[in-house]
Amino acid sequence: MEIKIITGLAGAGKSALLNCFEDEGYYCIDNLPPKLLFDFLGLYEDAENIKIALVMDLRLGSFFKDISPMLKGLKEKEYNIELIFIEASINGLIERYTDTRRSHPLENEGLNRLEAIEKEIQLMSKLRDSADTIIETTGTNIHGLKKKFLSMYSRNEKEFVVYIISFGFKKGYVRDCEYVFDTRFIKNPYYERELRELTGYDERVLEYVYQDDNAKKLTSLIKQTVEFAAENKKADLMNSVSIGIGCTGGKHRSVAISNVVAKHMQDLGYKVIREDRELK
Repeated sequence: MEIKIITGLAGAGKSALLNCFEDEGYYCIDNLPPKLLFDFLGLYEDAENIKIALVMDLRLGSFFKDISPMLKGLKEKEYNIELIFIEASINGLIERYTDTRRSHPLENEGLNRLEAIEKEIQLMSKLRDSADTIIETTGTNIHGLKKKFLSMYSRNEKEFVVYIISFGFKKGYVRDCEYVFDTRFIKNPYYERELRELTGYDERVLEYVYQDDNAKKLTSLIKQTVEFAAENKKADLMNSVSIGIGCTGGKHRSVAISNVVAKHMQDLGYKVIREDRELK
């Protein structure tokens, strides 16, 4: 059993780290009273490969004093435990509270913000000294925190996926696509009797569509956009990008161009999932 106990200063990023552990498959709990932890762990004694992450901090109130004895008990039972302490500079914490318009938990005791943070630092000092890992987050926004934490704790390299959906505007826009391209200004195969009943998967339709120079220009622009988006979203630790390519009926131009863009992204090494909304 693997146990991560996250503690540290309020506003330093404990919740962000807990969310990252949840994404990595940990069972996550925020502020479980320490005395209940052993009962909780007993539920999983016979389970294999269980990973648990918990946040414990001053919000525990009168239960806060139980954290140190709990840590001692866990080590005596030889659990695989890591105590992670997250902190930031006083000025950095004050900035975050100002930006989020939230109060420090100890301000409820009649302290001003600076006094509350300084008191918390004092109260948390013993836990900090016991920490296996100390993470400093000053000057890092929420996206930077996610990158920092995942670089430290992520074990799964998730495959980036490019979703490409063809559709027809006459039946409405596609939902949940981040980028949508309109191909309706390209010459329409529908008006050619021998092509009308075919789809963009047919070589004759593909050839007809790409006789139009605008199809070539648009496809080049779509490729550049999708490449750029995929590259930057992947660098920002996102897992996918979704593209909608539409024509009037969703059977000819959008399908043909979607297939060409999909092939291009596959050749670059991306996993591509194709969908043709109007061909179902």
